[in-house]
Amino acid sequence: MNEDSKNILLNVLNEVRRFTIRGLSEEAYETAFQYECKFRNIKHDRQKKFHIPYKTEGLTVLIPDFILYIGDEKIFLEFKASKEKTRHDDQILKYMDYFQLKEYHLFNFSTWELIVCKESKDKNNKGIIDYEVIHKFENGL
Repeated sequence: MNEDSKNILLNVLNEVRRFTIRGLSEEAYETAFQYECKFRNIKHDRQKKFHIPYKTEGLTVLIPDFILYIGDEKIFLEFKASKEKTRHDDQILKYMDYFQLKEYHLFNFSTWELIVCKESKDKNNKGIIDYEVIHKFENGL
């Protein structure tokens, strides 16, 4: 994600943060985020379903929380609202493989952290995710 896109995303997240309270459901935050994207004319898809085909059937459905279209970038964003530092490697690896992404983004509304996820390999050459906090709103600010 380039700096301009990052700043646009951070401004939207900050606005949602300013007008919501901690402890809401992911769905409530997603609704506020979608409202803010519409208000700012940011093209996006929310919970768009992608069917992985098998012959004539769709076997699996992948549903990223948001896809943002900012400039020529397509930014995949997953929301979490949990204080626990749960890893989401399997889910994110599926998305990264299917959409051929170099990075995937998480935003946690409990910790107010924007995290970039990148694929790497463990000692057995198995795909894992490296998580890096790229922005933390201090004291919820």
